[in-house]
Amino acid sequence: MELTSRTLAVALGGAALAAQKLASAQATGASSGASAAPAAGPGQVPHPQKAADVTRPAAGMALHPAYVRTVAAYAYMWGWPLVNMRNRRTTFENAPAPGLLNGILPVAPTGQVGMLHGYVDPAENFVTCPNQDVVYGLGFFSLDKQPVIAQVPDFGERFWV
Repeated sequence: MELTSRTLAVALGGAALAAQKLASAQATGASSGASAAPAAGPGQVPHPQKAADVTRPAAGMALHPAYVRTVAAYAYMWGWPLVNMRNRRTTFENAPAPGLLNGILPVAPTGQVGMLHGYVDPAENFVTCPNQDVVYGLGFFSLDKQPVIAQVPDFGERFWV
């Protein structure tokens, strides 16, 4: 496959299109849980609002394969955790109550916390490399819908985060 300016422009155009959909949803009052991009400051390039606003390489310009691989690696490295967390939230918010998915992964509906309440079997492979001395919990909160107060018991001199 020839790596051309079109290859990169398609990837960048997809990101700009997502920004355009977000701006459109916000303009109509729909909430997507994300905030609008901040305005560009002095000396900064403004954030593209639609696909046509994305600066593209000159037509017919071939991009170096190492450059394209580097851009793809950065897109994956920074994008995958966002997509992963969004997918988890979408899945977990349908949980009827806090509990364990497959008996191991804490899940809870939005606004609640699910906690792992026992030791993980060493043969378990649903969760990679669980730690036996860590208390695992998971929860997603929508601060635009309700406030959250986290209460932590007094652990005395023990360390906790």
